[in-house]
Amino acid sequence: MKKLKDIALGIITAIGGFIDAGAIVSSSQAGAQFRFSLLWVVVLSFFTITLYVEMAARVAISTRRALFDAVRERLGFRIALLPLVTICLVNWLTIAAEIAGMAYALQMLTGWSYLAWAIPVTLLLWLILWKASFSLVENGSSLLGLFILVFVWSAFALHPPWHEIAGTMWKPDAHGQGFALYGYSALALIGAYASPYQMLFYSSGAIEEEWDESYRWPNRIIAFVGNLFGACVAAAIIIVGAMVLNPHGVKVEQFSGASLGPNLALGAKGLWLFVAGLFFCSMAAGLETALSGSYAVAEYFGWHWKKDEPPARSALFHLAYMGFLIASAGLVLTTLDPIKVTETAMVFNAILLPFTLIPLMLVAGDKRYARPPLTNGRFARIAGWALAALLTIAAPIGIVLYFVTGGGG
Repeated sequence: MKKLKDIALGIITAIGGFIDAGAIVSSSQAGAQFRFSLLWVVVLSFFTITLYVEMAARVAISTRRALFDAVRERLGFRIALLPLVTICLVNWLTIAAEIAGMAYALQMLTGWSYLAWAIPVTLLLWLILWKASFSLVENGSSLLGLFILVFVWSAFALHPPWHEIAGTMWKPDAHGQGFALYGYSALALIGAYASPYQMLFYSSGAIEEEWDESYRWPNRIIAFVGNLFGACVAAAIIIVGAMVLNPHGVKVEQFSGASLGPNLALGAKGLWLFVAGLFFCSMAAGLETALSGSYAVAEYFGWHWKKDEPPARSALFHLAYMGFLIASAGLVLTTLDPIKVTETAMVFNAILLPFTLIPLMLVAGDKRYARPPLTNGRFARIAGWALAALLTIAAPIGIVLYFVTGGGG
């Protein structure tokens, strides 16, 4: 019975991990600019994140240590510093995007500037992390984030042309926008859907909840079904953007631009469900990203950590997520365009993703760490290295596209 409960809650958490402020913005913009022709990225990202989060949890189950702890031992203290720095960088940008998403949802609700809400929402994130149990952080915010299913409701209410979608989603079509922007947008979607924090949080969660080898199959079910549902929501956001924003030439320059689809499809209730979904999805991702960064830092330096212990017993661990929150709030308060911050965070998530995936593949394929039957099998080895190689090739291209397109224009 406990495993069934863990599977159900884990699936809900995985949905929340797939959809956050960056995914909402990037997906809406993808539909607005390229209609259905970037839906293939959702499929690719689904297989990518499912493969690697399942793998990360297997390493944790086998070693009884979270992912970055094993990575540091496998690669050595000096070499492991490189993935640690990249993880801290992308987590900093991602948390800033989530704070901006929460603050902008409150701006839509109250009319007060998102800048006025940046500090209060950051304090809210800190208070939850300081006071709440791991299970409440993991499951509570993700349950509230299910308001974002308003996009699925909206997609069906708009009666999309399913035959056209099936025929065009696999055909690259820049729709007059230029293939440089098309490639940049594809990379942003990958970064939005397959973020490094998801693997780190998921593997550390397996340690927090004391998973053993009996969780081998529940782990696979949670990873597959949860990310499948998340991918369906992401596809719905693109479809809504394609049907509402694209015909009117609307560009998602503010978070409110993404609300136009649910508002048109469902009226006022669609708008308010969107606001709730944006707030709680951003909150869930902000909490998970802050924790994942703290886990990585603590595991690298060998600090004691445990979310459900009193903060005094894991002081440096708690200090780490406080540092991430303060630095990210500071970035938001610079008055940089929150959409630009969000899009930049998503693109650099994708560009720096190989620095997480390659160490993960090395550990998960090493029988000293992932002992049989938890070691990578043939499919995981082939698919894992192929995707890591693909993203490694795409990374320098992504840097070029970032400058060519001016960060997406």
